[in-house]
Parts: sequence; C-alpha cells; structure tokens
Amino acid sequence: MEKSPLLIKGGHHEDERGRLIYNNNFNLFSFNIKRCYSIMPKGLRAWQGHQKEQKWFMALEGIILLLVIKPDNWENPSFDLKVNKYILKANDGDVLHVPEGFITGMKPITTGATLMVYSDFTLEESLKDDYRFDKERWHYNGN
Repeated sequence: MEKSPLLIKGGHHEDERGRLIYNNNFNLFSFNIKRCYSIMPKGLRAWQGHQKEQKWFMALEGIILLLVIKPDNWENPSFDLKVNKYILKANDGDVLHVPEGFITGMKPITTGATLMVYSDFTLEESLKDDYRFDKERWHYNGN
C-alpha cells in the first residue's frame, strides 16, 4: 500500500491563565522516535530525502511552508514531479508525518520560524539513507 504524508491535527486552549498548544494524537512512543532536532531556515532549504527514514514536522515558532515530493527515481528523479505544500503554524499544534520514500524542503513564512523534526532513525542510520538535490531542481509556484 502506497504511503502518503499525513497531517496529525493538534489544537489549542486559551483562558485567563494563558495559551496551551497540544497534539494529543501524536504518540512518540508508538512511532519509535529515536531523535529530534530543530531547524530555523533563513530561506528555502531544499531538497533532502530518505528511502527508509520517516520524519514528523511541527512548527514551534511562526509559520513554515513544508514541501513534499514523491520521487520516481532516487538517483535521477524527474524534473516535473508534483510538489505538495503544507503550511505548519506554531499556534495550531499540527504535526506532519512524512513516511519513508519522500523528499522534503522548507521555507519560513514568518521571521524566526522554527521547525521541530522527529525521526525514527539515529543520525548514523540517517546519513546512510540521505539523498540531496539542488534547491533549484523543483519549483513550487509560490511562497
């Protein structure tokens, strides 16, 4: 069965004590998360992918455009592949799951936007499954 990116909806609650942002549907233990890190992109940061590694993305600050491509060939993918766009907002608590077999890119929409990334691979495992392509290879028609 073909896997696709999946947006895991979060939420927020606000009262006189402040604002709480949550995602009660993102269970890190069930996904076998092995590491996490944050990225603060200055501009378009693209394109990197993994045949076997899965990742989960969540905006911690601001708003970030996440771009996702399913390659048709890992050594020399076509130039006309569809670029799927997802907007992640820190105030929403949403998490985007990108399963194995995809290439991603990102671009901040707001200044200081920060993205938290979770992975089911150690750094050593990830480096053995790392595919990078020129950031000009695919155009995504917009911000």
